[in-house]
Amino acid sequence: MQDSVFKGALGFPKFKDLKNCPFCGSNTFYVRQHAEGTVIFRFCPDGSEADNEDMYNTVSLTEGINVYCDNCQRFIGNRNTGKLSSGAVKALCDINSKQ
Repeated sequence: MQDSVFKGALGFPKFKDLKNCPFCGSNTFYVRQHAEGTVIFRFCPDGSEADNEDMYNTVSLTEGINVYCDNCQRFIGNRNTGKLSSGAVKALCDINSKQ
């Protein structure tokens, strides 16, 4: 089984207390971001790539706040508030009760 998922924090555990996903044990997470705009891709007549250093300059990103596990895709919590989802808290309690 996996290591203890959080460091025995008093009160409700926070996202920063996690060592890994309480559902599957993965140690990588992600947030979904929304991208909007146009990408300019420059190329030469022979098909080779030209200088595209600024190709994303017109794209705007809206950062997500919901954190998901990169492996099992389960909702973990809110990145801004640090609060874990009720499912993640329940999974933590289940893991710690088995130890």
